[in-house]
Amino acid sequence: MFLGAPMPICSAILGAPMRMCGMVDLASYCARPRKKGARSKAMKAYMACSSAPFKRNCSTMVESAAASHQAEPEPRMDPLLQLISLQKAAGCWELNTALADVFGKTEDEVTNQKPAQVDGSVWATVLALIWLHVYKLDQQVEWQFVAMKAASWIRSQKLDGLSQCVCDGNMLLGSQVTEDALGI
Repeated sequence: MFLGAPMPICSAILGAPMRMCGMVDLASYCARPRKKGARSKAMKAYMACSSAPFKRNCSTMVESAAASHQAEPEPRMDPLLQLISLQKAAGCWELNTALADVFGKTEDEVTNQKPAQVDGSVWATVLALIWLHVYKLDQQVEWQFVAMKAASWIRSQKLDGLSQCVCDGNMLLGSQVTEDALGI
């Protein structure tokens, strides 16, 4: 028992009572995430269920106790903070799903629009700069040094076709930002 997967506590403690109360789908009940104190509320529901007058309401009481303790969904991270956290120390971004999520796109959408002559990191960094200038201009004080480092990194790459990259990035993100505005 100790070497294998641990048996869910609710199955060990509440398995028979749940079946007795008509909880057919015990596995889904046990798999639900719970807040602190869920087990004690479920046990109270069981105790109420075990007495004869309450057996007909048992299933409802147990499900109600379980539903009130489902974990709340994690709040979504602020897209600006997410973008900043994805920047590499060199100043660039990598083309990946997390970055595409910031732009509200899929990784395939972003990758398929990448100009053939540019590297994925250059494309990702240009998109990040465009996104900052279009969607977070009101918070420029917070990201200006992030953008300066990214622009410096792009300039250090000595690229041909940067204008086309910016144009394609504008099309993807639905904007009209110039290279000069981006500092590249």
